[in-house]
Amino acid sequence: MRGFSSASVLLALICLAVLSVGSNLRPLDIKTFHSLNRVGAPVVSPNQKLALFTTSYYSQAENKNAAFISCLDIDSGNITRLTEDRPGTVVTNPLWFDQDTIGYLKRGALYRQALQTDGAASVVFAPPVPISNVNYRANQSLLTFMAAVYPNCTLMESAAAKQRAAQRPDSAMVYDNLWARHWNEWMTPEKASVFTAPVARADEQWTVGRETSLAAMLPHTADPLTRWAVDDYAVSPSGSSLAFVVRPPTDNMTWSTNVDIYLAATGGGARPRLLTGRVGGAASAPAFSWDGQRLAWLQMETAGYEADINRIYIYTLATRETVAVAYDWDASPHALAWSRDNRALYAVVSSRGRNIVVEVDAVTGKRRELTSDGSAGAVRPVDARRVLLVHSSTEAPADIRLLDTRSCASSQLTRANQDKLQDVQLSRAEDFWFTGARGDRVHGWVVRPYAYDRRKRYPLALLMHGGPQQASTQGFSTAQWNPNMYAGAGFVTVQVNFHGSPGYGQNFTDSVRRRWGDYPYVDLMRAVDYVASRVGSVDRARMVALGGSFGG
Repeated sequence: MRGFSSASVLLALICLAVLSVGSNLRPLDIKTFHSLNRVGAPVVSPNQKLALFTTSYYSQAENKNAAFISCLDIDSGNITRLTEDRPGTVVTNPLWFDQDTIGYLKRGALYRQALQTDGAASVVFAPPVPISNVNYRANQSLLTFMAAVYPNCTLMESAAAKQRAAQRPDSAMVYDNLWARHWNEWMTPEKASVFTAPVARADEQWTVGRETSLAAMLPHTADPLTRWAVDDYAVSPSGSSLAFVVRPPTDNMTWSTNVDIYLAATGGGARPRLLTGRVGGAASAPAFSWDGQRLAWLQMETAGYEADINRIYIYTLATRETVAVAYDWDASPHALAWSRDNRALYAVVSSRGRNIVVEVDAVTGKRRELTSDGSAGAVRPVDARRVLLVHSSTEAPADIRLLDTRSCASSQLTRANQDKLQDVQLSRAEDFWFTGARGDRVHGWVVRPYAYDRRKRYPLALLMHGGPQQASTQGFSTAQWNPNMYAGAGFVTVQVNFHGSPGYGQNFTDSVRRRWGDYPYVDLMRAVDYVASRVGSVDRARMVALGGSFGG
């Protein structure tokens, strides 16, 4: 009998070692999944050396949520927790008052705290109604925030109106517009608006002055239930200008996708200027350049179409001129951030099942991909060369990374779930392409089950996204459609970006219009056949399809 070679023995030992390591890993289960930490978007400090971020999680033992703020040293990677980590205590909306003082929202109030662990915190502002999306501009000593209020009411007046409404013997509402309900919420007289308020700082005594609603001077309709509502806003670095996103009222709000952007002076007085009056589609994601001279936003141009391509518009404040850049780009960005040198925009865009960051020249529209895998977002420029971003993948929850925009190299700065996942197997996504409806190439991916053995047969779970003009991405989902949850339960898990999904050119997205019932179905059935025949290990007698909204 022939003996084993030394190379064969070494290979066998390596295989045994790998199997031994793999056997010590457990599958991702529901309790671990719901306990995972979620990292928020970084907030860069005035001196560009530090960044604040939140970490939130759910405590099963106490059945309570928790969220705390940490400070990241961008160069060293050192992380210091600044607020208490305790179930039931939720701290959100981190911001910088100055280089040594941070702010945040907790239990409805805005606090300030010295930049140190568990430093003494004091209330800056205790509004009578909930506020959100708070920003501060030190050179103007100005707070900006959003709040839902009754028509033409201050925060205090709105709180009083709500209290009176609560004392009514009934809860009846009369609607004369079809937009009576949006998803799972009824329309109410309270609508979101954007406010500014001055802050007087005298040593340890801080006082917030009377707030001003910048949307108050817009024309209102008689029906308070369908009046103006602010969706989002951006404030210039100097604090002198503010752009806000509003959905203007129409006779039939259910069919309108018109969303406008207005530009206002934070000091109030002048009526806000409409920047998107000639376009009937939805505008979103306003972003000021760091010198405050230009405002960029994303613009759909087709009225009534929610899945239209997003174009990049840039408005110059001094000349009041608007131009479109990268108009030839067959991609639809969903977030923007200016580079620190004001020469480019960082756009987050869906591309073949990934959310990637693309640098777009603000004049020529020339583009360069900065990331290629996983799902990136929350891009926050640090300096002329580096940006912070939040990145995840199918096999890794979200963490903050530092990206060099010249070399495209990145380094991971946080490891929010290292302890919770150190003994958990998370499988990666494996891409496949097949011929779907219309003869088009369609993209999908498969996540193999826990402790996969090609000699065995496994049930198949087909996870279908909603929309249908939405897309699955290879990021770490914190919702019930995380493929590793099903792979951990022993399923070969399949996701498909069928016709209508963005990220494959606008023609592919548009193709599903009036074909919602057949193109996606054809794609999904062919994907299942492809996986069952090509990937193997699938038990054809045990298959399940599941999803939400259109996918359900």
